[in-house]
Order: sequence, then C-alpha cells, then structure tokens
Amino acid sequence: MMQSNKTRSQALNEALKQPNGARFYRCALQVNPFAYHGRHAKQSTFQNEADYNAAIIEACHTNNIEAIAVTDHYRISDSRGLIDAARANGIFVFGGFEAASDDGVHFLCLYDPDKDDSLERLIGQLGVGDHKAISPNGDKNCLKLLECVRKQGGISIAAHVAADNGLLATLEGQPRVNAWRS
Repeated sequence: MMQSNKTRSQALNEALKQPNGARFYRCALQVNPFAYHGRHAKQSTFQNEADYNAAIIEACHTNNIEAIAVTDHYRISDSRGLIDAARANGIFVFGGFEAASDDGVHFLCLYDPDKDDSLERLIGQLGVGDHKAISPNGDKNCLKLLECVRKQGGISIAAHVAADNGLLATLEGQPRVNAWRS
C-alpha cells in the first residue's frame, strides 16, 4: 500500500527521485601518451601527438569510455597534451603515473585531478633515481610504495597483474599475499 506524499518527509521524497542503484562508468586506467610509444620503440600509425590524442579521444567516445588515467612511467609532462585534450572533450581524467617498485612490480598510481600541479613532487617522494631512464624504477618495495601513495592521497592499482612486472607474475609467497592485501 502506497503512502501519500503528505505523510513522507521532504528529504524522503527527494531521495526517492534519485536513480535506483549504482551508476557504473566505463574507464581506461592505463592509457599511454604519444611520447611513450617513441621512448619504448612501439610501432604507431600516428605521426604526431595531436593525431594520436584525437584518435584516443575518438576511441573513448566510440566505446563509451567516460574516464581515463594517462599513466606513463613516472612521468607527467609527456602526458599533459592528452590530459588537456581529453578533458576538453568531456572525458574525466585522473592525474597519475605508472610506478615500479624496487622488486619490479608495476602499479598505476591515481590521484584527484585537483592534485595535477603537485604530481611531479609526489613522484619525487617515491625515490626515483634516474628520471631519464626509459622506464625508471623507484627505491621502495611494494608495501612501502603502496603506503606512500596512500599517504599522498592516491590509490594504487596493480598494473598488468598477471603479465611481466605484474604483481602476480613477479612476487611469490607471503610478499605476494602482503602486496595483494595492501
């Protein structure tokens, strides 16, 4: 039996106007910038960053991807063009990068977009020794890396988890369990 609106509170009426259930978003959280392909000698059909960025944005729209993270290896500056272009085209972009622990495990480190201006400083706190390396490593093991990112206000996601440099492929035994639980 339905009650009349006269017996419901205004707050309840407003709550009932909200959509039922969760709202899910299609995301791509490991998108590489154009410079990544050149640095890692990956073949590309794109001659310049603008064409590459336009193709990524078109693919996002075609596949209903509403949020991305541009996650180059401990780099932000090479990602700026794609980040700006995606945001200008209505795609939500997490600030972030891909980090590598000293035990060889890769993680996507994502932050609030309001922290974009401090990402280089946050990378510096993760102990990266050689910023010019093709794929630099940090000096923190998995657990310390995850803890540091958490203290910075970010979240970490194990990258390519079952492939090379993935958490499940790289660690064994208790270290794997500890990192997985973190």
